[in-house]
Amino acid sequence: MRVDSEDVAAGVTAGPDAHEWAADALREVLAPLVGQHRDLVVAVDDGPAMSIWASTVESFTRALVESGVFGEVTVCALGIDDGGRAVLRGSGGGSPPDLVGSERRLLLALTDAVDPAWRSGGAWTALRELGAAHSVAVVSPLPWWTACRTGLDLHRLRLRASEPGAPNHFYEWEPQVDVPGLYDDLGDVVPVSFVELAPAGLREWATLVAAAGWANLGAALVPVGSDPAAEAALRRSGDVTFSAAGLVAAYRSTASKVVFDLAVHWAVAPLELPLLVRILELLHPEAGRAALSEFLGGPLVAIEPNGSDDGGNRVVFRFVREGIREELLAHGRRIDTERVRKVVRHYLDEHRPVVAGFEWSLDDEPVTAASPIVASPHVAEAERAVLRAWSGVHLRRYSTPQEHPGVEASSTVRNDEAGAYIHADGHDRTRVREDTVDVDRNAGGLEVTAVEQEERRRTLASPVFGGVPPRNVNFTGRADLLQELERRLVRGGTAAVLPETLHGMGGVGKSHLAIEYAYRNRANFDLIWWVPAERSVKIVNSLVELGQRLGLEGGAESNVAVQQVLDALRSGNHAKVPTNWLLIFDNADSPDAVQEYLPTGGTGRILVTSRNSQWLSVARPLEVNVFQRAESVQLLRRRDPDLSEEDAGRLAEALGDLPLAIAQAAAWRVETGMPADEYLELLAEKQLELLNVTTTLDYPESVAAMWDLSLSELKRKNPSALRLLQVCAFLSPEPINRTMFSYSRNITGVPPELSRVLRDRLRLNEAIRDINRFALVRVDHRTNSIELHRLVQAVLISQMNEGDRAVMRNAAHLILGENDPEAPEEPDNWPTYVDLSAHLAASNAYESDAESVRSLLHNQVQFLYRWGEHKRSAELSERMYKNWVDRLGEDHPETLRMGRWYGFMLWVEGRYAEATPLNLELLDRHRRTYGEEHEATIVAMGQVAADKRAEGDFVGALELSKRSYDICVRYLGDEDPVTHDAAHNLGVNLRLVGDFASAVTLDADTWDRRVQIYGQEHEVPLYTQVGLTIDKRELGHYRDACAEQEEVVRIYERLSEGRPLNPTWLRAVRHLAVMRSKAGDHEGAMRAAETAFEGLRRRYNLDHPDVLAAALARSVELRHLGRHETAAHLAQDTLTRYAKTLGADHPHTLSAAVNVAILRRLKGDFEGARDLNQATLAGFHTRLGDDHPSTLITGINLASDLHALGDVQGAHNADVEILRRVTAVFDADHPTTLACQVNLAQDLRSLGRTDEADQLHLRAVAALRERLGQRHPAVAELSDPQVRANCDIDPMPL
Repeated sequence: MRVDSEDVAAGVTAGPDAHEWAADALREVLAPLVGQHRDLVVAVDDGPAMSIWASTVESFTRALVESGVFGEVTVCALGIDDGGRAVLRGSGGGSPPDLVGSERRLLLALTDAVDPAWRSGGAWTALRELGAAHSVAVVSPLPWWTACRTGLDLHRLRLRASEPGAPNHFYEWEPQVDVPGLYDDLGDVVPVSFVELAPAGLREWATLVAAAGWANLGAALVPVGSDPAAEAALRRSGDVTFSAAGLVAAYRSTASKVVFDLAVHWAVAPLELPLLVRILELLHPEAGRAALSEFLGGPLVAIEPNGSDDGGNRVVFRFVREGIREELLAHGRRIDTERVRKVVRHYLDEHRPVVAGFEWSLDDEPVTAASPIVASPHVAEAERAVLRAWSGVHLRRYSTPQEHPGVEASSTVRNDEAGAYIHADGHDRTRVREDTVDVDRNAGGLEVTAVEQEERRRTLASPVFGGVPPRNVNFTGRADLLQELERRLVRGGTAAVLPETLHGMGGVGKSHLAIEYAYRNRANFDLIWWVPAERSVKIVNSLVELGQRLGLEGGAESNVAVQQVLDALRSGNHAKVPTNWLLIFDNADSPDAVQEYLPTGGTGRILVTSRNSQWLSVARPLEVNVFQRAESVQLLRRRDPDLSEEDAGRLAEALGDLPLAIAQAAAWRVETGMPADEYLELLAEKQLELLNVTTTLDYPESVAAMWDLSLSELKRKNPSALRLLQVCAFLSPEPINRTMFSYSRNITGVPPELSRVLRDRLRLNEAIRDINRFALVRVDHRTNSIELHRLVQAVLISQMNEGDRAVMRNAAHLILGENDPEAPEEPDNWPTYVDLSAHLAASNAYESDAESVRSLLHNQVQFLYRWGEHKRSAELSERMYKNWVDRLGEDHPETLRMGRWYGFMLWVEGRYAEATPLNLELLDRHRRTYGEEHEATIVAMGQVAADKRAEGDFVGALELSKRSYDICVRYLGDEDPVTHDAAHNLGVNLRLVGDFASAVTLDADTWDRRVQIYGQEHEVPLYTQVGLTIDKRELGHYRDACAEQEEVVRIYERLSEGRPLNPTWLRAVRHLAVMRSKAGDHEGAMRAAETAFEGLRRRYNLDHPDVLAAALARSVELRHLGRHETAAHLAQDTLTRYAKTLGADHPHTLSAAVNVAILRRLKGDFEGARDLNQATLAGFHTRLGDDHPSTLITGINLASDLHALGDVQGAHNADVEILRRVTAVFDADHPTTLACQVNLAQDLRSLGRTDEADQLHLRAVAALRERLGQRHPAVAELSDPQVRANCDIDPMPL
C-alpha cells in the first residue's frame, strides 16, 4: 500500500521528540568510530506508521552521510515479508544491498517497532542471523521504556565487542542490574542492541562497535534456532482468550498514562493516521510522536492492509476486537469527547467535505433535511460507537433491533432526524448525511412520548456517578436494609444535619450494601460520589476529584479545592452542583477525623459505613448484622445449584452466617468441588489445629479455619500467589493497582516465590486469577486493581511466624519504594502519592531501613506540601525526623535532610518560634557533619536567614545571606543553581534593608543566569523577576516596573492553568496591585488587590503574611478611591493581625501602622495620627536605622501630622532634615524625594515664605510630571499647593 504522508508529516515536525540532526554534532557523538571508516547500511522501516518520523529519518540519514565518520553509507528499506521476517529492500525501486558473504559492515535497522513482527520475534530472528557476520543494531526514535510498553522484550545490558566491527555473535554481555534467576534458563541467545535515536544512545552504540569498552544499552536476547512463525501462532492463539474489556484493562496497566489518555481520545475518531496526528498535536502536544507509536505498536490496534475504505491512500488502523473502542470510550469525559469530535469534523471538512460524520454535538440535537451524501463505513463505525457510549438523547441516533428487544427488525433503524438512517448491516452499507437546519423543537425532539421521557430520565438521571466500586454480581438478600435506606435517604425531607451510618462488625457486608444501594438508586440522585474514608488523605483526594468532575475552579491542590467542594455542596445554590446529591463515606473509622469533611446541612444526603461504635453518637445508625439463614443458603446455592438446602444450612451454621465467610466458602467449594460433608470435616480439623494459635480476630474459630483452608489450598496450587497475598496483607485494605507489582520486578531480598511472580507479568496475572478464584480479593478491572479485606489480612498475618512477618513486611516496603514516581512536584504524580500514602501508613514503612523507602518518605512530605496538605506534611516530617534521630542518629544525612524539611514546614505554617531554634540547631549539626562549604549546609544557612527575616532581624539575615552567597561563589561557581538560589535570597535581604541599587544589579544578573538554564517562562526565573520589578519600583521607575509585572502575571496565568489559586501567581498579582497604584491606575490596582486577597484568603487564612499584605494593598486602594471608612476598618484589622502574627515591632507590622496613621489624619484625628507615627518611627529607628526608606517615609508622614496640628515650624524642620536624607538615599528626582519637596513647599508657604514655596512647588510638580507622566493622579493632586503627599509602605516579601 502506498503511504501518502504529506498530511502526517505536516503535523509532527515539532514536538518534544523532534530533533534536527547536524553532521558536526553527530560526528562528535560518534567520536569512538572516527577514523575507522567502516561501511554502514541504514535499513529504514517502510511500514506505514513510520511516515510520522519522516523528517527525523531524513535528517538523521543525511547527517550520517555528511558526518564523514563512515566509509560508504547505504540507505535501504526494511520490510516484513509474509512469514513475519525482516527483509532488506532497495530504496526507490533499486536492489537491496547484498550482505551475504560480503565484508563486515555496520547495520542499523531504523524502526518504530510498530509491526507485530517485532513482538512475534520474526524481525529479531532475521537481524540475529545477519548478526552472525555483521554488527547489527536496532535504532529507534522510541525511548527504551516506550518500546517496552509496546511489548518488546528488551533488557538493560552491558555489552562489549571483542574487536571493532565484531558481529553480534561475538559480543560479551551481562545485565546492568543482576536479578537472581532471570537469565538462568535462556539457553543460547544472541544480543541485538536497541539504541535510542538520541545522542546518549548513539554514543553508547559507537563505543560498542568501536570496541572502546563496555556500553550500556537496551537489547533483545534472541534465541538461536527460534521458530518465529510458531511463536507468532502461539501468541495469536493466546490473545483470543481475552475479552475486549480484558484487553483494555491489561493495556491500561502497561501503557503510559498519557498514551492511555490519548487512546481514549483516539477512540472517538476514525483511526486514520493523519487524523491521529492532529488529535495528538492539539490535545497532548507535549507527549510527542513516540506516544502515537506506542499506541500503534500496542495490542489494541492493527494496520488496515488496504488503507481507507473510500478509495483513498490514507493509512488507516482498526481495533483488533469488537468492543475495544467502546471500552476505551467508557474512560472518557464528555468535554474531551466533544473536543475530539470537533477536531474530527474539521478534518473531514478539509479532506472530504462531502462525507457525513461527527456533525452532531453532545449538547445539541440537529434536525436534518434530505440531501444524501455518503460517508465511509469506518467513519460511521466510529461515530456509532461514540453515540452508543453516550446514550441518552444520542441513543436514538443509532440503535439496532438486538439492542432493543421487541422492536421489529428492518433493513434500517431510524432516529428522530427526518430522513436520516443507519443501516443495521453497517459493514456493507453506508450512512447518509443530510444538510442540517435549525428549527424550534421540544426538549426531547420533535415529539416525545411518555415512554421516551421516562427512558431519558432513567438514562440521564445520574450525570455524576463516581468512584463507586463494581457491583457485586452475587449480592444476596438485605431487602429490609435496602428498603430502610431508601426511606431514610429519600429526597424532600429536611437538610442532612446528621449522616446516616451503616454500622456493624467487619465482614457483614456494609460496603457491599452501600454499593448495591448506589447502583439501584443512581436514577434517583443527580450526583452519587464514593469517598474512601479510612484515611484523611484518601478523603481529600476523592473530594478534589469530585471538584474537578463538577468543573469547580479549585484545581488539584487540596487546601483550595476541598473547601470549595464542601461549600458548594452545603450552599445548595451553586450553578455547577446539583442539589440532589449523595456522598458515601466508606469505612470511616474515626468520627473526629472525618466529620470536618462531611457537608452536613446541605440539600443532599450523606451515608457512612463504619465498624467504629463512636459513630452511634454522631449519626443516625442502621445496624448491619450477619446474614439471616435463608440469605446464607441462597448465596451458597447460587454459586452451587447442586448443593442441597440442608447442606447449605449446615455450612452456614458452621460459619456463623458471616457474609464474607459465606462468599469465600462458596468460592472455595466451587473451585475444589469438595462435597459438603468432607468440607465440614476438614473445617472441624482445622479448628482443632487453630486452637493453640494466637489471634486477635473476634470471630468464631470456624471462620478462621475456613480461611486457613483456602490459604492452604492456594499454597498447594500456587505458592507464588500466596506470597503475593502475604505482601498485600501488610498494605492498606484499599485498592492496590496491579502496576505496583509490575514496577517492582527488579527488587531483591524477597522470597524467590515472590520474586518470580513480580518479574513475570504472565505469572502475576495467573497468581491474581488463582487468588480471585477463592474470593480472597476483590478484582476491579475498571481500575486494574485488587482489594484485600482487612479480615483476610489479619488471618494471613496471624498465620506467619515473626521471621516471615518481617520478611514480607520488608517486601511490601521495597515494593512501595520501587513505585516512587520521584517527582512530587508534578501534579500528574499526585494520585500515585495519595495511594502510596495509605500503604506507607498501613505497612509502617516509617521504620524501614531501605534507602528507596526513605527516599519515598522524603518525596511524600514534599508531595503533601505541594498538594496543599501543609499540616500533614509538617506532622509527617516531624514524625520521621524524630524517628530518625533515635534510629539513625542526629547527624545522619537522612536525619538532617528530613530535619531541614521539617524546619521549612514550620516556617510555611507560620510557626516561627518553633522553626527558629530547630533551624539554628540543624545549622550547627550541618557544619559539624558536612563543613561550611557543603550544599546541604548552605541550604540550612538559608533557612536560618529566613527565620531571621520572619523575626524582623533584616540586618542579621543579610549578613548570613552574604556569607552563604560568598561560599557558593567560592566553592560552587557563578553558574551553579545552588549559587543562583543563594543570590536570589541575598536579593530578598538587600531589598528588606532598603539597598535597592545593589538588589537590582544582583537580581538582574541572577534572573539572566536562571533564564539561560530554565527559559524565560519558568517559575524559577519568574520568582527572581518579580523581585527585580520590585527593585525597579522602589527605585522610582513605576511605569517600567508596572509594565514588566503585567507581563510576569500573564506568564504566571499561562503556567497556572488547572491551578486557579497558584500562590506564586496570587503573590505576583498582589505586587501588580502595588505597581499599578504607584503608576497611577488605582482602579486596576483595586481589581488586582481584590483578586490577590480573595485567592490568598481561600488558600491560607486571614493571619497568613501573604493575606495580610494583600489586605494592606486593598486598604491603600480604598483610601485612594475615597472610601475612607471602609479603608480605615480594614487597615486597623490588618494592623491587629500583623501584630498578632509577626509581633508588634516587626517592620511589616510597622508598615501597616503607617497606613492606619494616614487614614486617621484624613479623617481628622490629627493627634492619633501623630502618636501612631511617632511610635512607628521609633520602631523603625530601632529595627532598621535612621536612613532606611521605611524610616524616612514614616518621617515624611509624621511631618504632615505636625503641619495638620498647627506645628508648622516643627513640620518644616522635620521636612528639611528628611529631604536631605531622602535625597542621599534615593536621588533628587525620585518620586519620594519630590513628594517631600511638595510638602516642604507647603511648610514654607505656611511660614510666609511664599516666593520660595512657589518656586520649590513648581520645580517638584514639573519633575513629578516628567517622572510619572502628565495623567498620573498624583501630578494632578499635588499641583494644588494646599495638598500634601501621603507616602505608603508596601511590605517586602520575606
